[in-house]
This record gives sequence, C-alpha cells and structure tokens, in this order.
Amino acid sequence: AELTRLLAVSRVHARPWLEETLASRLEAAEEANLQSLEEALTLLGDSREAAAAEAHAALEARLRREHDDEVAKADAAAAQQAQAALEEERERLLRQAEASVLEERAAGLAEVMSL
Repeated sequence: AELTRLLAVSRVHARPWLEETLASRLEAAEEANLQSLEEALTLLGDSREAAAAEAHAALEARLRREHDDEVAKADAAAAQQAQAALEEERERLLRQAEASVLEERAAGLAEVMSL
C-alpha cells in the first residue's frame, strides 16, 4: 500500500516536472530553429546582395565598353569627315591656283601679243 501511494505521489509530481522539462526543451528547440532560420535568411540576403552587386558591376562594365566603342566610332567618323573636308578644300585651292596661273599666263600672252 505504501509503495502504491509512493508511486501515485511520484506520478503526480513527475507529470508537472515532465511537462516543464518538455516545454523548456521545446522552447530551446524553437529558439535554435529561429536562430538557424535567421542565419539562413542573413546568408540568403548576403548572397543576393553579392549577386546583385556582381550583376551591377558586369552591367556597368558592359555599358562602359559600349560607350567607349561608340565614342571611338564617332571619333573615327569625325576624323574621316575632317580628312575628306580637308582634301576637298585642297582640291578646290589647287583648281583656284591653276585658274589663277592660267589667267596670269593669258594676261602675259595678251601683253606680248599687243607689243
């Protein structure tokens, strides 16, 4: 009888102790899970930020190359146009000089003929 009473008392006292132990272990497990989740989210955020920064750097480099290529093309086109304009002006001046030489020769010939 005494043993039965002691078992009954220990069961009554063991139940709250078990519930408290389980509750504290569950709370610790939930806290550990939340901490793991927070760490995973931080890593994911860092990873996405790094990927975004890398993509931004690649885009910036591509745009810089394209810009430099366009500037080089514009410079080459401008140099070609300037060269063509200079050549055209040179040809015009040569024609004008030849015309002036012919006029002077004609004037000199007319002078000689009038003598």
